[in-house]
Amino acid sequence: MKQRLLLIAALLLMSLGGTACGSQASAGSEATATPTPTKTAKTSTPQQLASVVAEHNASVEQINLDEDCSFYEHSAEGNPKAFAANVQALTCSIGKQTHAINAEILVTKLTKLAPYPEELASLVEDTIAKAKRLAAIKVNDSCDSQSTVSDVCRLARLNYRMAAPGLASTLASWKPYGA
Repeated sequence: MKQRLLLIAALLLMSLGGTACGSQASAGSEATATPTPTKTAKTSTPQQLASVVAEHNASVEQINLDEDCSFYEHSAEGNPKAFAANVQALTCSIGKQTHAINAEILVTKLTKLAPYPEELASLVEDTIAKAKRLAAIKVNDSCDSQSTVSDVCRLARLNYRMAAPGLASTLASWKPYGA
């Protein structure tokens, strides 16, 4: 408690120190304005971009991108012991949605690194476009424990299965840059 009070007192003194100790100009002196330098956008490096892509790849490594969740659906249909198959189908769908969320994060991180080096601009734009396509697929919104075999759920997973390989092949193009 005593340390907290000392910290608060020190912060208060520091904040007052700039205004109380000679920061006001004397009556006879003129204030001169210092020009503020203009910020120029710094181009990101290939290593920065590749590191973001590598981070994305590591976050989805454990997700079986090729796994067909419909395998579990077929096990569930007409099966009185379908609970386990429904749970597997739901787990599979959650993995797909996790990948889509990670694709959205990838878009955000790459966008923050703009502007891009000229030699990588088209690869970055392609990566962002394919990641956005995957991120737009909302598997979890379409699939829940009651509807893992519904047409809406199947369509969402089919869209995922069509979009995921496109992003994966684009991400493979980053390997020469260290991703």
